[in-house]
Amino acid sequence: MAGALLFDLGDVPDCHCNSGFEVMAKAMAEDPEGDPRSIWTPHDNPYVTAHVEDVTRRLQLVLERIQDALARILLGEPIGHLSKAAVPWMRWDPARFESARVELEMKPPELFSLDDWMLLADYLIQRYLPDGVINDEAEYLTVRASILGKIQAAQRGAAPPPDTMAAWSTLTPTHFAHVPERVLSPVELQVMQYAKQAAAVHIGSVTEAARAGMKSIILEHVQAQVLGQREGTAAHLKTRLFDHFGQLNRDMRRIAVTEAGECVCQGFIAAQPPGARVKRIEAYRGACKFCKSINGKVFTVCAPDDPNRSGTENIWLGKTNAGRSAAARRKVGGIMIERAEGERWWVAAGVQHPHCRGAWVLAPEEMKAPPGVTPEFQAFMAALLAKHRAAIAIPADA
Repeated sequence: MAGALLFDLGDVPDCHCNSGFEVMAKAMAEDPEGDPRSIWTPHDNPYVTAHVEDVTRRLQLVLERIQDALARILLGEPIGHLSKAAVPWMRWDPARFESARVELEMKPPELFSLDDWMLLADYLIQRYLPDGVINDEAEYLTVRASILGKIQAAQRGAAPPPDTMAAWSTLTPTHFAHVPERVLSPVELQVMQYAKQAAAVHIGSVTEAARAGMKSIILEHVQAQVLGQREGTAAHLKTRLFDHFGQLNRDMRRIAVTEAGECVCQGFIAAQPPGARVKRIEAYRGACKFCKSINGKVFTVCAPDDPNRSGTENIWLGKTNAGRSAAARRKVGGIMIERAEGERWWVAAGVQHPHCRGAWVLAPEEMKAPPGVTPEFQAFMAALLAKHRAAIAIPADA
C-alpha cells in the first residue's frame, strides 16, 4: 500500500503491544466506518428503538442541567437552591449543599480561587449525578429493555407497527418493584440485576469522566490565567467545558444503545425453552467485520448450566464476550501468533461489543412453534395490550 508506515515493535513489551491491539480491535468494531454520526441513528431493533431514545433523553437531560449551571456561574448568576426533598440519597447533606452554593455565589468567577473551581465541579456532580440518580437511571434502562425482549420473543410473524411498539415501551415496567410476580424466573431476575449494576458502573464511569474532565480543564484555565495566556479567559474556559460535555453526550448515548441492546437480546433468549432455534441478525449499516460474519447464523438455546453446551453451536442466557479478545492475534516474544478459539470473541447472547445493534429472531422452523414463555408472562402481555387499546379507544359519543 502506497504511503503505508511500518513500525518495528520487536522490543516493545508483549503486554503493551497486546493491550494496544485489543483497544484498536474494539474501536474498529464499535465504529468500523469512522463515522461519528452513526451513534445517533435510531436503534435498528424496532422493539427497543423508542426506549433507547427515551433513555438517551433522560441521561442527556442530566448533563444539560450541569451545563446550564456552569453557564450561570460563568455569567455570575445564582446557581439555584436545592430543596431537602430532592437530595435524600446524596452523600452531601442539604446543609453542605447550601454552604457550597453560598460560598460559590459570593464572588464573581473571575475571582475564583483554585479551591473554588474544584468545589464547583464537586458540587455539580453531587447535585445532578449522585449514586442514587445513577442507580435509578440504570434500573429504568435495564428493566424495561429486558421486558421488551420477552415481548419480542412472544410475537410471531411481522413486527407490530411502530406506534404499537412505542406504546409498549411506555407501558412496560421500569423498576423491579413494578414487575408482576412470576413474570420473570429467579435466574432472569438475577441476570437483570447484573445488567442493572453493569449499566450503573458505565454511567458512573461517565460521571467520573465528567468530574475529572471539568477539573482538568479548570486547572489548565487557572494556570493560563496565572501566566497571562489567552487560554485563561472565561470565553475560552466556557468553550472547552462545553466541548467536553459534547463528548459526554456521546458517552451517554453509547450507554443507552449498548445496555438497552444487551437487555433486549438477553430477554429474548431468556424467553426461549432449551432446544429452541434462534437466528442472529446483524444486518444494519455500520456493522463490524465480526458482526457481519455472524449475521444469519442459527444457534440452539440451552440452559446456562448445561454441561454439554457448545460455544459455537449453542446460545444461553448470560453468554457474553467478557474476558474474551477482539484481536485475532497477539505478540509473543518477537512474533505474532493467532489467538486460540477459546480466547477470541464468540457469539454472545446480548450485544457483541459496545454500540452493537444486533438482535435475535426465531429461526424459520420455530415460527409456528408454541411461544416459549410462561402462562404468567402471556397473561401479563395480554393485560399490557388491553391497557394500550383502552388508552387509544375512541369514546362512543365522540
